[in-house]
Amino acid sequence: MYEEKEYPTLDKLLVRVHDKNIFPGGRTTLFLLLKRMGFKYHKRDDKMFFYERRDIIEQRHSYLRKIREYRRQQRPIVYLDETWANANIAPERLWVDKHGRGGWKRPSGKGQRLIILHAGWEEGWTPNVALVFVQRPRVLTTTMR
Repeated sequence: MYEEKEYPTLDKLLVRVHDKNIFPGGRTTLFLLLKRMGFKYHKRDDKMFFYERRDIIEQRHSYLRKIREYRRQQRPIVYLDETWANANIAPERLWVDKHGRGGWKRPSGKGQRLIILHAGWEEGWTPNVALVFVQRPRVLTTTMR
């Protein structure tokens, strides 16, 4: 349905699953099954509604098949992630005395940004692959006329 950009309704879905011999039950049973799977039928939010392209869906299926096969073969699967932190990061709230004194003055600006990349797997962090670096400042140029 999504690939044809057709709005999925319970009745349309029921026809599809019956045509493909995927589900032999009735409308109420399908409704309860969808609810149990976490689906909700409510007013649509256009900001959250999207259709995935067919090639993206196929890539995801291919990826999941490969991961399943690698796990069956007991091959190690390594995950890569990244994060960042600003040098002047400070908590929004802190404890102060009854006169409002205490803590420290928050530095102005975000400061330099550290970018952190690392890889790990079920045995823990992968040794000697951490990458931490300081982001270069962007130089903005403007043309005044």
